Amino acid sequence: MSSFAVDVGKWAIKSEKAVDQTVRAITFALFSEVIDSTPVDTGRLKGNWQVSVGSPASGTLTTTDESGAKTKANILVGMGGWVSLIPILLCRPIARYRGGR
Repeated sequence: MSSFAVDVGKWAIKSEKAVDQTVRAITFALFSEVIDSTPVDTGRLKGNWQVSVGSPASGTLTTTDESGAKTKANILVGMGGWVSLIPILLCRPIARYRGGR
């Protein structure tokens, strides 16, 4: 294999890693905003944000997370790379907004 082909191969691997890291950072930032914007009463609503790779999560969790920190940590662990479909779902049967205008 020529030196040029080896160099291109190395560049492709390096570029793929950089794209993957960028997509993960953007995805996490977006999901964090969603979690942070979720109103808190008992923390159960924030605790039920779930991320999965390829297909949506299902079922509710018994987790409460008023700050959103545990939920964000779980999302970091569950995120896929840049070639993955990464749905984020709020798996609570009923969520009411009690804000006023």
